[in-house]
Amino acid sequence: MSSLCPSETGKAELFVDPGLASSGDYLSSDGMAVACPINTVSCGRPFPGTSVQIVGASGYVEEGWIAASIYYMDTTNLVTTAQPTQLSRVDRLRQLMGENNVGALLVSNLANIRYLTGFSGSAALMLVAHDIVLLTTDSRYEVQVKEETAEVASSDALEIAVSSPSMPNKQKDAIIETVRSSGINSLSMEADNITWAAQQRWAELFAESQLDISFVPQSGLVEQLRLIKDESEIVLMERAASIADDALRESTPTLDSNPTESQFALEVDWWMRRLGAEDRAFDTIVAAGPNGAKPHAKPSSVAIGSDDAVVVDFGAVFGGYRSDMTRTLCDGHLSGEIARVYEIVLYAQQAGIELLRPGVKCADIDMACRKVIEDAGYGEYFNHSTGHGVGLDVHELPVLSTNSDSELQAGMVVTVEPGIYIPNVGGVRIEDMLVITSDGSRSLTSSPK
Repeated sequence: MSSLCPSETGKAELFVDPGLASSGDYLSSDGMAVACPINTVSCGRPFPGTSVQIVGASGYVEEGWIAASIYYMDTTNLVTTAQPTQLSRVDRLRQLMGENNVGALLVSNLANIRYLTGFSGSAALMLVAHDIVLLTTDSRYEVQVKEETAEVASSDALEIAVSSPSMPNKQKDAIIETVRSSGINSLSMEADNITWAAQQRWAELFAESQLDISFVPQSGLVEQLRLIKDESEIVLMERAASIADDALRESTPTLDSNPTESQFALEVDWWMRRLGAEDRAFDTIVAAGPNGAKPHAKPSSVAIGSDDAVVVDFGAVFGGYRSDMTRTLCDGHLSGEIARVYEIVLYAQQAGIELLRPGVKCADIDMACRKVIEDAGYGEYFNHSTGHGVGLDVHELPVLSTNSDSELQAGMVVTVEPGIYIPNVGGVRIEDMLVITSDGSRSLTSSPK
């Protein structure tokens, strides 16, 4: 059992009395208790003078105890690091809107709304202007929206409008009336998220309300903010990644019984749920033998052979944030061409990871991985980009591709996932999710390769 250590964030293996440790609890400065009597948590050496907040715990009950992975964050200097003058996400969006001459923005992307407000419902719209923050949803979420947005509501003067069966148009009506009362005459919309039909319907609604509004397409404003993860986001992503790591470790022994691809995918998914995941980050990919030549193969009824290369691409969701990892497994021994391909892909990934640091062009990461594979004679079989950003969505900016003109920045979380896919033979992909640090990178995924 590893011990807690006085670092900014981290993970420790603890044995916790069931029900006594949960998200938001605090480890006392003696390092021995989690908001409960002394010694109910067995952990390592104390580190006096610190206060550590538990931001997540996953595990399972065993002989009356929970064997848990506790994710913690040193909050000793929380008061001094969270200055009152620090811009909220909404204020940072307003600043970015000003730089892009956007007076008012209608946010319709649910991930963007969650990022800005904390609200995780499946129906919402958000209007942001200089002195306006209006969030609308329907009556299914009347309680939830108030709970999840309490912090933003107090700091950003968030207004909430909730529709009901008797007032089904209240969401749009609230936005229209706010636009009217604020004198807004130009409304930007998220072009990547709103359909042409929806934009036309908005035009009709404003016309019916006798408002002359011009609509302006905008792309990527909130997404620019989401590029750089703060410490709280990274902690959640690290926990999602650890759940996936643990799920793979628990699932791998079932390969001995030669399950089908679908059965093994279900096993991985089941373990992620059992270990605390809210959901899968995406549909789990399990592709054995020749099916591995299809980068996004769907799990099938094909049985996994003992010496098959099995591409497993999966991730967990925790706190709304996603992880993404791929491992190519084998219950027996890889041999022949596929064994050589595995070593090439592993070397290619290492070449890309070694370059990760602020200021490096995303295209250079792709080219570094691609060069290794091309030099080995398999360039034509590497048929996708090297990586992408991850966060509230599993595919976010930046894109690590030859065509990218972006540069890495500290706080970005990206994948590095080269692969080789040979038709009728099989495939190999190895993927890790890493956070860019001030002087390099740190992997959030840790399963053996």
